[in-house]
Amino acid sequence: MPDLKIAWSKLRWSLAFRGLGGTLRTALARLSRRKSEDTKPLLHPFDERYGTDTSGLIGGGELRSGHKNDVFNTAYYAMAPSRFQRVMEFWLADKTHAEIGDYSFVDMGCGKGRAVLLASEFRFREVVGVELHASLAKIAEANIRSWNSAKRAVCPVRIVCQDATEFVFPPGPCLVYLFH
Repeated sequence: MPDLKIAWSKLRWSLAFRGLGGTLRTALARLSRRKSEDTKPLLHPFDERYGTDTSGLIGGGELRSGHKNDVFNTAYYAMAPSRFQRVMEFWLADKTHAEIGDYSFVDMGCGKGRAVLLASEFRFREVVGVELHASLAKIAEANIRSWNSAKRAVCPVRIVCQDATEFVFPPGPCLVYLFH
């Protein structure tokens, strides 16, 4: 019975985001593809360098938590560190806002936490990752422990496992980060 629930959840997600035609094309492509047993998921150089686990692609159908908003989980994949750095450089260059130390950085849908780790290298008041999926939140927490052990974070960092629509923002200004 659990397999049927999983299949139904994946089908609902695919129909919601791909439509009937896209769902059929995806199903046919997956049926025709052979998966080699020797295939390992690719490890991003970021994870190789820092000993973290932020790599991979997880489809939205596999990101079920039992929450009513699961249908909105499209996929997990992390932002490239170089793109994150460019976004931060752009934001820091804009002198119309308060100092970075006045801000909490909030990553909505933080997944495994790569952006949270990168943000913690800046002197924010705090960095918060919000993630609905409990397994991804646990991975993000483990990544933070490794990151903190390596003394890479220069500000407090935490992960909150809950729906982003239920999250209570920290007081004061926040830089809200949304990827994908």
